Amino acid sequence: MNKKLYRLSNEGMVGGVCAGIAQFLGVSVSLIRIIAVIFLFMGFFVITMVVYFILVFLLDDKPIEAIQQQGKKPFKSRIEELNAQFSQSQQRVNNLEKYIISTNYEIDKKFKDLK
Repeated sequence: MNKKLYRLSNEGMVGGVCAGIAQFLGVSVSLIRIIAVIFLFMGFFVITMVVYFILVFLLDDKPIEAIQQQGKKPFKSRIEELNAQFSQSQQRVNNLEKYIISTNYEIDKKFKDLK
């Protein structure tokens, strides 16, 4: 069992530390975040913040290959994919507008040809 603790910066809210700890322990990210917030408000604010930022700098970011093996896409590639889909949709709308405009022109031309 070669489990290693990584940061999951593409799934995390700040540095990905809570997401990495949650994956390492096999629990929900929300549970780890709730525990971190409880520590913050229970008088451990400075310690919690120092440990969190030390972990941000000490933990390696999870390699993209490992993320892809789990069937997840990195956040940046998901954004790029959505941008590509949006561009395709925009192009389809533009083509549809051109088609509608040209259809009116073609109908007028056919009426003139009937005369």
